[in-house]
Amino acid sequence: MTDIKLEQDQIQAQSRLNLGRLLSEGREAADISIDSFATELNLNASQLLELENGQFNNLGPEIFVKGYIKSYCKLLGLNESEVLKCYQNIGHNPEQKQMQSFSHRIEKETHDSRLMLVTYIVLVIVFGSSAVWWWQNQTSENDIQVQEINENLQNNTALKNVKEESKPGFVESDETLSDSEIEESLPSESVKVLLAPKAADITKAENKPDIINEQVEIKEVATEAITNKIIMRFSGDSWVEIFDATGERVAFGVKKSGYVMTVNGVAPFAVVLGKQQLVAIEFDGEKVDTSGLPTNRLAKFKLPLSL
Repeated sequence: MTDIKLEQDQIQAQSRLNLGRLLSEGREAADISIDSFATELNLNASQLLELENGQFNNLGPEIFVKGYIKSYCKLLGLNESEVLKCYQNIGHNPEQKQMQSFSHRIEKETHDSRLMLVTYIVLVIVFGSSAVWWWQNQTSENDIQVQEINENLQNNTALKNVKEESKPGFVESDETLSDSEIEESLPSESVKVLLAPKAADITKAENKPDIINEQVEIKEVATEAITNKIIMRFSGDSWVEIFDATGERVAFGVKKSGYVMTVNGVAPFAVVLGKQQLVAIEFDGEKVDTSGLPTNRLAKFKLPLSL
């Protein structure tokens, strides 16, 4: 064991001498002073002498020493591979290797910490955005459901009032009215319809077809008179729901941009409209001015607007 160690020490000493000789002889052959050459290598004079003598303890990590040697060879035109071979045969300072390893480990840990921090930030942003998006959707759906329920209740109440008001001359009483009193309280057309069975009894069976035809014509005229038309042109996606005076929901759902919707029914219409500024409305062929309706929430109104 002792002989092997002595042999290694001799090889290292010989390599150190060879390295120093190669460097110093090259510098002297180029006739360059120690001070000026040390300046070119960014070293001081004492460090340059240590480099030429194979003393590397004060020159920093091994990678720096190799860099100095390579620069030395390039400036003097020396055989770089031969000089580095001599350097490899010298036993390097374990503290230098330990310092280099420690430096690499610190650099790697710093890089890993930054990468982990960026990853955490990205995850927080992703989960935060997902939570906000889910909460907004839930809130919007709940608002629409509540508004739809309220509108249905209002429309049902309005429908009941309309049906009661549409009964002409209706009087709730326990007394029995005569035919003359009925004639005075009802319009002439209604009298014809209500009293038709009695007239049929008087004029016998041959007059029944004429009476039935007259009733059908009156009903058709009345139906045509109360039918109204709404046309909506959508320039953007919008949600709509429409009830007519009979309580029938004649339109419902999300309409896409470019869609033209035509609705027929009995006025007045109860309308709930989202993004009303994106919808052009016509009622019975006339444009409806919706500039006064709210734009930041669902617009609730009746058509025609004067009602």
